[in-house]
Amino acid sequence: MDRSLTQPAFLSLKTPPNRGNLHKRLIMKKLLFISILFFCVTLVNAQGLIKGVVKDARTSETLISASIMYGENKGVVTDINGKFSMSVPNGEYKLTVSYVGYKSVIRNVSVSNNTQNLVINLQPEILDEVTLVADIAQERKTPVAFTSITPKKITEELGGRDLPLVLNQTPGVYATQSGGGDGDARINIRGFKQENMAVLIDGIPVNDMENGAVYWSNWFGLDIVTKRMQVQRGLSASKLSIPSVGGTINILTNDTESKKYLKVRQAFNQWGKSTTNIGYNSGMSEKGWNFTGAFSYKKGENYTDNSGVEGFFAYAKGTKKWDNHILSLSGFIAPQEHAQRSSQQRILAYDSEYAHEQGIDTSKYLSVQPVNLGRAYNRDWGYIKRSRYNNFVDKEALTVRKNFYMKPQLNLNHTYLVNDDLVINNALYLSIGKGGGTNINSTVGAKYYDENGLIDLQPFYDQNARNPIEKTGNLHKSNTFLIANHNEHVWGGLLSKVDYQMNDAWNLSGGLDLRTYEGKHFKTVHDLLGGDYVSDPNQKDVLVKEGDTLDFNNSVFVNWAGLFGQAEYTEGALSGFLNLSVSNISFRKEDYYSNEESETKNKIGFTVKTGANYNLDENSNIFVNVGYLNKARPSKFIFNGYTTDFRAHTDNEVVTAAELGYHFGSSKFTIDANAYYTLWNGKPVNNIKVPGEDNIFFVLPGLDARHMGVEIDGVYKITPKVDLQGTVSIGDWVWTSKNVGIEVYNQQTGVTESSDQTFSFDGVHVGDAPQTQLGASLNVKPIKGAYVRLKYGYNARYFSDYNPEPTADNLGDNYKPIEPWRIPDYGRFDLFLGYNFKIKKHKVAWQFSLFNVLDTKYISDARNNARYMIDGQINNNDAASASVFFGAGRNLSTSIKITL
Repeated sequence: MDRSLTQPAFLSLKTPPNRGNLHKRLIMKKLLFISILFFCVTLVNAQGLIKGVVKDARTSETLISASIMYGENKGVVTDINGKFSMSVPNGEYKLTVSYVGYKSVIRNVSVSNNTQNLVINLQPEILDEVTLVADIAQERKTPVAFTSITPKKITEELGGRDLPLVLNQTPGVYATQSGGGDGDARINIRGFKQENMAVLIDGIPVNDMENGAVYWSNWFGLDIVTKRMQVQRGLSASKLSIPSVGGTINILTNDTESKKYLKVRQAFNQWGKSTTNIGYNSGMSEKGWNFTGAFSYKKGENYTDNSGVEGFFAYAKGTKKWDNHILSLSGFIAPQEHAQRSSQQRILAYDSEYAHEQGIDTSKYLSVQPVNLGRAYNRDWGYIKRSRYNNFVDKEALTVRKNFYMKPQLNLNHTYLVNDDLVINNALYLSIGKGGGTNINSTVGAKYYDENGLIDLQPFYDQNARNPIEKTGNLHKSNTFLIANHNEHVWGGLLSKVDYQMNDAWNLSGGLDLRTYEGKHFKTVHDLLGGDYVSDPNQKDVLVKEGDTLDFNNSVFVNWAGLFGQAEYTEGALSGFLNLSVSNISFRKEDYYSNEESETKNKIGFTVKTGANYNLDENSNIFVNVGYLNKARPSKFIFNGYTTDFRAHTDNEVVTAAELGYHFGSSKFTIDANAYYTLWNGKPVNNIKVPGEDNIFFVLPGLDARHMGVEIDGVYKITPKVDLQGTVSIGDWVWTSKNVGIEVYNQQTGVTESSDQTFSFDGVHVGDAPQTQLGASLNVKPIKGAYVRLKYGYNARYFSDYNPEPTADNLGDNYKPIEPWRIPDYGRFDLFLGYNFKIKKHKVAWQFSLFNVLDTKYISDARNNARYMIDGQINNNDAASASVFFGAGRNLSTSIKITL
């Protein structure tokens, strides 16, 4: 019998059917899986790395967010250091590198299990003549500490404020809105006030020729045409013979662009100020013509009481390019009028609870002045009813402190590219300033303030209009009235510069800086408050009416001639420079009341600066710079007050500075650290009125100070959509003068006499800015086109502002260093949101800013031992005797921009 037919297969067979074949198949599958895995691993490993940096071909400045594409929708963008890195499979690639405003570049790259390091230089589509004349520091090349501010940052963070406020959290920088008036901002760098730094617009110096001051209200609207703002701290990289001690702020306006656009932006703040901006660019025509223009109008209130503003800004620039020439004519005008808060007050006037926390016995002052009026309190206004001719008129709000000014400026710029190595640039400019500020003509005592802390103007009006002390015919004499102090000027200049690339290593540049200036100062009657005329002791038997001049009328003439030259060396990892400049400044003054004219005084100054940078590797570099600055004093320290008399001491100031810095930058992390040391000898100070004496002043020849510190700022890119920024600034700024001789000046006789008194001010901290600053910023891009930014700034070791002056504690040998009042430390949060999207082909950008998110109470500005509070002076160097401005509480602004 065949058993195979009667028994189960598994009982009749030793091996299951086809088992050998199954085993073979399993082995084959394993081998196939291993082969595929090996192939995949090999494929992954068969790739290379392409990395590099993208730069501006002319300036060597790295370009952020430049696009590097190696295929359709395949590529990366450069990081905050202009660097990029991408892993790609082995093969041949055509990289397309592009950036807005620059000519695209195609690079052929071969990858075969290796790393390709590229340096890609992009040429601007249209040559920017502004950059050629301006001195812009370059990363990993220029040996100075600097921070560049992009238009994007200005748009996202300015929030309708004055331009300097966007610089807060820049290392070593402190900016405030001061009294809160629109355009009244101030800025301090490394403990130096803004009159001791240089501000350049398109390479043209704009500091006041007499006192070095910068009035930001004159530049309203500049933010809408700013393409880049760079802050160079210390003696800076500027080639000009400018008297910069604390630093240089270089503002570059829009250059010619090939792309046509029309932009409209509308912004509001929470107090009702509205700002409308319009920008237009024609694009570059085939024949080399380009036109760009901007217009801005603002009107409304700011955070302080009765701080209204109205003004407009207009900017236009026409450019013609032909052969090797570029000719441009640009101009802007910004007439404006804004109310001011010029009078600081005691802490308790704003907030009695905060005053109590500072140890002030508030009960001592309750009978002297109104208290607890809020952080926005402004005492420089009141209500008045002009009822001299009509008893039924309504009362009006009248501001006694108002600024009105218009400062148009014209620039004519010609650039000639002789060849690839030689460039000649000439810039002619003209500025005509006209305006001033109002004030009340006499000190207003406490009894003239009502329960709301406002000036009670009605008694002054009634006295002038109805009960005059004197009458001339039917004319009533005003005893209290408003005056306007005018500061007008005509300022022209020529800035000529030659730049020669001698060879691959050496670049030589130099030029001429010529300026001529007339500043006219006079006082007029602004508002007679119900009367018809006033008397002027300088014009006997003359009835002075509204608009007429009184008290003083003079002109200061300043002429400036400067030469500058610089040699730059770049070879491999090493770069350096040597800068020499010399200037002659002449001062002359005419008094139109006394018909007196001063002689012409010439002051020669010079600058020597040198520095070097060494790139340690592709990520890090170190730099060092030293400088010596011998500079003439501003004219306010050349003449005695409004007279034509020269001051007894007009010696030049001498500044010696040194700085050491380090930079590290990668795709994930960037840090900059630097240390500085500055000695300032012979810093001029104002004459100080001798207590209890009329027309008698102490005169100090000049004081010495030392400013030193460290600054650190860095960025860590946590993810492609999240980064964290931080800054640390720690300064030690003190006066160092010992046993300085004192003289006495009699303003009536014009005589200055020596005295046997000496004055010391050694070891006392410099005031007006925090000496310790910490900052942090968290930036998140939650979705495409959107951003969220939370910023925190902390300020400490902030001493109130003051003038060093002789007192019983610092005269002679019994010197006791007494510090000015230290303002309470404070920190505050700011929040910025935005979203960019498209409607059809039109770009739309929305921004929202929330300042002081937690509504922190803090003092932004303070004056030690203030003389001008409504009940006089108390010299205790404490919170009770200081006058202050509080910073704004929580506030917001928002805007929307459409690009057509």
